[in-house]
Amino acid sequence: MASTADAELTTRGLDPSSNLRLFGRLPTLVTGVLQSREMRALVIKSEPMKLILDGPKSWEIRRGRCLIKELIGLIESGSGTVVGVAELTGCIGPLTRDMRIRNARKMGVSLEEAGQRWPKDFYAWVLQNRLRLKKPVPYKHSNGIVRWVPLSPATEAAVRKQLKFGG
Repeated sequence: MASTADAELTTRGLDPSSNLRLFGRLPTLVTGVLQSREMRALVIKSEPMKLILDGPKSWEIRRGRCLIKELIGLIESGSGTVVGVAELTGCIGPLTRDMRIRNARKMGVSLEEAGQRWPKDFYAWVLQNRLRLKKPVPYKHSNGIVRWVPLSPATEAAVRKQLKFGG
């Protein structure tokens, strides 16, 4: 039996089983009306960002859980631009010493660093389908935002345009 959200998507000509996240805005059913939510972006320091977009790092290590599962923008800290995108697909943890050692490459750290003592509340935020944008997209950064940045519709459109047409 289809859910109310699936029925609403079907009524609007959308396939509920399709990945609506990649090219369309993110649909949300709120009080019976299909609405869109702005894309958000994660702020990441330069060195980890390079490993995420150009190397083996597919786990962003953060304190605390993340329940978000969607296409996100990637902002290089201090750059003033969205430099890439990734699908945030899950959260693993809290990470034990054994988990860190087995997954050091995914974390972008050495085996030695992975085996050191870490605080107990670190989690791996799993990033798949990581893609560097051919042309970084400027965005406005509000004061006080440290982790998640809501992207304006114009910024999101500029990011998504590069995804649709390959830059």
